[in-house]
Amino acid sequence: MPLGDSRASEMLELACMHTLFLREHNRLARGLKRLNPQWNGEKIYQEARKIVGAMIQVPPCHLSALLPCPLVSQLSWWALSARGFHWVGGEVLLTSLCSDMQQHAGYVSWRKFCGLSQPRGVESLGQVLNNKNLARKFMKLYGTPRNIDIWVGALAEPFVDGGRVGPLMACLIGTQFRNTRDGDRFWWENTGVFTAQQRSSLAKISLSRIICDNTRISKVSRNIFRANSYPHSFVSCSSIPKLDLRAWKSNCMEESTEQGISLKVHTVPACKQVQISKSLTTQTIPAELCSHFP
Repeated sequence: MPLGDSRASEMLELACMHTLFLREHNRLARGLKRLNPQWNGEKIYQEARKIVGAMIQVPPCHLSALLPCPLVSQLSWWALSARGFHWVGGEVLLTSLCSDMQQHAGYVSWRKFCGLSQPRGVESLGQVLNNKNLARKFMKLYGTPRNIDIWVGALAEPFVDGGRVGPLMACLIGTQFRNTRDGDRFWWENTGVFTAQQRSSLAKISLSRIICDNTRISKVSRNIFRANSYPHSFVSCSSIPKLDLRAWKSNCMEESTEQGISLKVHTVPACKQVQISKSLTTQTIPAELCSHFP
């Protein structure tokens, strides 16, 4: 079965996640069909796909739950895109980012970009690295802090509190991720992607709930991204909030955007006729077709 990733059959963890979200998509599709029997298969598929994309972006389902608090604050709790970014994609992004940085500017220049101090000699570099012996070795190799390779210098910095990267790397990763998020017009929190009620429902979703809904597991870890020993920190699936699909129930007073064209549906008293205005074209639907609307 094609899964969009050549490694799907190589890694057990990846195969499990693919299977889990495939099941979740189909579960959502069934729920949307029950709510909106008038929807055709394409509409159901696309809406379920859109919800799954948002689920991958919502913090409790995303890798941001794995990251240290200082870096998470830089990331603003977000994922890369509705198409399903995962950590391997992050490695590719960071490799590309660091390659670009190495070609254009050095360690000190990027610290200036992030509003951090710019070491000029062995003493100030030793303070930044919290290691004077390492600073002396760098000065011997590079001559000046300005020549230090960005990758080497960033990884040599002591970790931020509660994190696994130093202040420069936290700044660069956070800035790159935030800019990528802000450039994604399908980001789940953007106006027009979901309604306010739908966003409220999506905000409650978690990977723990998705596991509960698509497996026979009845107890899960509350902090699904952290190592746990059963039964410590495990809770019943009944205590994990569910996604409320009622926010996706269609009605006669609905406004949506389809392929970039605004489509407005207006209802009149007793639903005797429904008028659809699409761009400059106006059509009138006979009253007998109103039965298709809940």
